[in-house]
Amino acid sequence: MIYLGIGGSVIGFLLCFFVLKHVEATRVALITLVTPVSALLLGRYLNNEALRAGGSARRRSSPGCWCFSTADGGFSGGAG
Repeated sequence: MIYLGIGGSVIGFLLCFFVLKHVEATRVALITLVTPVSALLLGRYLNNEALRAGGSARRRSSPGCWCFSTADGGFSGGAG
């Protein structure tokens, strides 16, 4: 399993630099905003995970922060 993590990291790192050469940096930076939302939606529709706002993630770590959590306790958030 370690080789999958290392291999995936290397491939992701190389693809990031490849994309940076061909696309504006501001558009590449949008990936950090889209990834958590897409992960939640994929988990919801492919794995039937319950999506709920709040829970243990309801505590605000910074002003304007929103969080969504899945039934298994994982959460995703971002600045709003």
